[in-house]
Amino acid sequence: SPSPSTSLSPSASPSPSPLPSPSEFASVLITEIMYNPASTEDDWEWVEVHNSGSYPVDLSGWVLDDVNSDAHGRANIASGVIPGGHSAILYNADDITAADFTAAWGPDINLIAVTNWYDIRLNNDSDTVSLWSSFSDYSGDHQTHANAHTTVAYDDSGAWPRADGASIYLTDLTADPTDGANWALSAVGTPTPLGTGRQSTAAGGNSGNDIGSPAENTPPSPSASPSPSASPPSSSPSASTSPSPSPSTSSSPSASPSPSPSPSTSLSPSASPSPSP
Repeated sequence: SPSPSTSLSPSASPSPSPLPSPSEFASVLITEIMYNPASTEDDWEWVEVHNSGSYPVDLSGWVLDDVNSDAHGRANIASGVIPGGHSAILYNADDITAADFTAAWGPDINLIAVTNWYDIRLNNDSDTVSLWSSFSDYSGDHQTHANAHTTVAYDDSGAWPRADGASIYLTDLTADPTDGANWALSAVGTPTPLGTGRQSTAAGGNSGNDIGSPAENTPPSPSASPSPSASPPSSSPSASTSPSPSPSTSSSPSASPSPSPSPSTSLSPSASPSPSP
């Protein structure tokens, strides 16, 4: 008789994916700031952020701001995701488009639009720029930045590099971003932790005189996320021919033993007992 074990396969149901741990979302850092571009201000100001975690971080509902007296009335990042190990450029969506930015700085840049940039307008001498992970964290905190998710207070004196037409970048992603000695000016051809310094192109309204290293991220391959077709790999022949309880030596190629008891189907005389005399 057919073996009932063939219908029981614990590997048939895929294991649930592990849930992200809260620490995975605490790894978003400001890694580059274009606060004094050679191109029109504040149109071509931008901020690079990097996600060093393993899971994507959704910036929907986050807030970008500096220290000023004009607080935002709502979150100014409507949408945008940074995959694990990737970066994004927060750009002034009030004055330029994503197509403008791409024309000036090249393709494969993960662009996230920021609105109400007029109330940010990064200072050219010193300023504090921060990201808050929700408007509730930001509300009432736009001058102290005590509840910010990540903060950089840059200066153009002391250990900080002086930016004039070039961005400043964090030289080591594990270094203290509050120490100006850990920042440097972008220079054409100079590698950075996330890219290489280059000069912008005179396109999309950009003057072509900005120097920066906005990270270029190749979009994640679709194969990075499990495909439905990857669930249980097609069963190997051995899976459908689970051990038969019958030790029959029948030469039949059939994987399942024949239900017929007729001795005529067996080629071996020893396969069925001889009748008693």
